[in-house]
Amino acid sequence: MAIKEDKIVEELLENRIRLTAYARSILRDFHMAEDVFQVISLKAIRGASEFNDMAHLSRWLWVVCRREAIRKLKKETKSGLLL
Repeated sequence: MAIKEDKIVEELLENRIRLTAYARSILRDFHMAEDVFQVISLKAIRGASEFNDMAHLSRWLWVVCRREAIRKLKKETKSGLLL
């Protein structure tokens, strides 16, 4: 059974600080970490029908947070913004 969007938003808000801190530990930039959080929030809400339960959503958030942070780091590194 799919999780409702309001439950996804609750989970995102409960884990916002931890997810942003995790992304920041990879990116070393608070603003880019906030961008990553916004991207994963949007993906989670759009893909609400994919999640079976809250544990699945929680694991998914952490994996996607890591992947998005690494993707953003690679993108910014190619443009020469990071030393």
